[in-house]
Amino acid sequence: MSKNRLIILLIDDNLLRKEDANVLGCKYIYYDGEETFFKELNKRIRENKPHLVIIDHKLDKKGVSSLPKYGLSIAQYIREKLIDCPIIGFSADLEVLTGSIFQSNYEQELVYDDSFSLDYVQNSFDKLRALARDFNELRTRATRIRTFDGIMNLIVAPKEDRELLKKTLPNSILDSLNKRKKMDILIFAKWIRKLLMANPGFLYGSLDAATHVGINEKTFLRPKIQNLFKKAIYTGLFTKSSPNKLWWASILRKIVFEKTTIWGADYSWEAGRDIIERLNKANYSRCFKCKKFYPETVGFIELSSNKRESLHLACSEPHPYRKTLRFFDEPRMMIKD
Repeated sequence: MSKNRLIILLIDDNLLRKEDANVLGCKYIYYDGEETFFKELNKRIRENKPHLVIIDHKLDKKGVSSLPKYGLSIAQYIREKLIDCPIIGFSADLEVLTGSIFQSNYEQELVYDDSFSLDYVQNSFDKLRALARDFNELRTRATRIRTFDGIMNLIVAPKEDRELLKKTLPNSILDSLNKRKKMDILIFAKWIRKLLMANPGFLYGSLDAATHVGINEKTFLRPKIQNLFKKAIYTGLFTKSSPNKLWWASILRKIVFEKTTIWGADYSWEAGRDIIERLNKANYSRCFKCKKFYPETVGFIELSSNKRESLHLACSEPHPYRKTLRFFDEPRMMIKD
């Protein structure tokens, strides 16, 4: 077997998905709740050493009463044997796995490295393959890293952000660095993917980045403007499997204030328009609520929705349920009339 070949293991209790697994290039194990399943699982773990395991969270075959029966318990069983292999849970009902803004499913979050809908697993397998590749790259590179700058280089962090980023790292990662020990790559991966890349603050998605430089998202995504802010693009670990492009907020600001001709400019959303040629009012960012220019932030439109838009601070308020994370942007929500 080639050392460069990615092995992805799919565990499910629906035999109809075996053909899908073959088409996608997965190793498939049918879960029947019997001892034969665990013999097959142990064999695959021993012989294949998978780079990624994808498991149906709602396995419902009864089988032998003394054996693990659910996706979560089988994931825990696998984790004991493959301590640095990422495990993905999937379900047709994604809220069963991820919870909602009102209630998180902490046990699932501890065991699974990520959770996806069945539809995503079936239709976005290229992203899952990229995720396996990203984890494998982290596993390979992390064996040589024993310093803080070493792990910052993995995410290609700007020098001006590194001290604040250090304050957000899990204690177990800092402890590993202090003792010059190998870090837990799954904890580090979760920090990158679930904290740094998932929450606006150090990194911005296209809507936040556009608002930050004073233009609308459609204008920001034009190739010419993308090239202007090219140095701010995030190029660190998990870029390949990220569903969206991200930009370092500090470098966006640096580019804006280095290029602006506005003397004494205080805000990047004002100075940003000055460095972009041939803009008109149709290109400017506007507050979703009041429709006026210069929104300073991005916020949620509805309490239970993930939809976000550019907003003025005065047209928004702190989100009542989403936690404010230290050193990250405050989650905000549009004020209702």
